[in-house]
Amino acid sequence: MDTQFDLTQEPDRRSEDRRMKTRFFNKRHLGIGARRRSGGRRRYDPPQYVDWYESDLMVMALGIVVLSLADAFITLRLLDMGAIEANVLMARLIEQDVHTFVALKIALTGLTIVLLVVHKNFRFIQMISVKTLIWVFLGLYMALIAYELALLQLIPKIENPSNFL
Repeated sequence: MDTQFDLTQEPDRRSEDRRMKTRFFNKRHLGIGARRRSGGRRRYDPPQYVDWYESDLMVMALGIVVLSLADAFITLRLLDMGAIEANVLMARLIEQDVHTFVALKIALTGLTIVLLVVHKNFRFIQMISVKTLIWVFLGLYMALIAYELALLQLIPKIENPSNFL
């Protein structure tokens, strides 16, 4: 059986393009249906961006922004009680305008968290995953709030030394 293949005659596959069937509006535009939630399918694929994020990641991000807002207001309360801002840039900003201080603090924190969430599948300095880094930031902010709340309790006692002893 000697069959010959004619390689010069390629079938025309342009009419079968699956992308041509895509509608102008798709249910995936609303977030309904399967979407990429993780990077590559293989373990050692390079990190990839995704368009669907886990709910725990969003809760952590929102928590960090809320803790940042709490930090700003507790810092202002501590300054009213006589404390000194250790961050030179923020101290100067507080002296100029308190509203700008709060807005800039929240904006910088929010922008940083958005950038970290977008890069959740990547690694920081090839050692720690960005998702782990977000967990670390959440823990550090919680520790900072606990420290500031302790300072709020401690400052009135320091002002009146008889209560401190």
